[in-house]
Amino acid sequence: MTCSRSLSRLCSGHEEDEGKEFERPVDAGRTLVAALRGFELDRLARAEQSFAEFRRRLEVLLHALLPARPKVYNRPRSYRARRRPGKSAVPADGYLAGVKALCERYGSLYIADEVQTGLGRTGHLWGVQAWGIEPDILVTGKGLSGGLYPMAAIVMTPKIGAWLSDQGWGYVSTFGGAELGCRVASRVLDICSRADVLAGVRRTAARVAAGLAELRARHSFLVGVRQKGVVIGLETAADLGGMQLSRALYRRGVWAMFSGFAPSVLQFKVGLLVDDAYCDLLLERLDAALGDVEKEIG
Repeated sequence: MTCSRSLSRLCSGHEEDEGKEFERPVDAGRTLVAALRGFELDRLARAEQSFAEFRRRLEVLLHALLPARPKVYNRPRSYRARRRPGKSAVPADGYLAGVKALCERYGSLYIADEVQTGLGRTGHLWGVQAWGIEPDILVTGKGLSGGLYPMAAIVMTPKIGAWLSDQGWGYVSTFGGAELGCRVASRVLDICSRADVLAGVRRTAARVAAGLAELRARHSFLVGVRQKGVVIGLETAADLGGMQLSRALYRRGVWAMFSGFAPSVLQFKVGLLVDDAYCDLLLERLDAALGDVEKEIG
């Protein structure tokens, strides 16, 4: 089967007599026109309708989270929880539990994005555990390999992952079988789940929180602190304050990135295995950097 015939089948749904434009010789200038003609407009219309239905169902779930919308009549397939104190507000007590209850009530899946909040950073192995949530699906990566090997994972409950036992061969991966990565990830999980490591994270979080409270009292540029464990966001008094503070800290030897969603906020994420001396030095340099910014803006 030629490449053009394969593309024709892809666009027409395997009908032999449709999408023939892909099989006709065309010059480079007519390629796009031929491709557009190869699609079936009615199939595109149905795809658009499917997306509209998905969006409508998602909006139903989001509106259900508001007190003013107590009734829900439709059923979205999933809700993705991606709350990161460094970039967004810390969820209020009871919020995530309410979301989970809505998902269970309407047969939707609760998906926890733990790429940044997982692996001990909140003082629990997974961030959702801080709120007593058991997700249907959990996504983790980046820190899962300790920065030594590219690795990510999707964790599912036995019910959700049952299809792997029945049709496991249906899930293929071009770069699967990363035995080395699995060994690294296994070791990272061992470290991050140790009781002494998690207790150390909570001690570090308390020490940093006390230091940040003291700095906030002395620096008008620091107007708020979002924190859950060592995942921290520093709220500044300027629209681009996170950028300004990031630059000032870099000059002081500290790397901290501002939030792309809210440039007024600086992501301030302390490591899991740091000691008291490290925390004190970090707070000292933050103190100096805040002073630098305040001098710049007058």
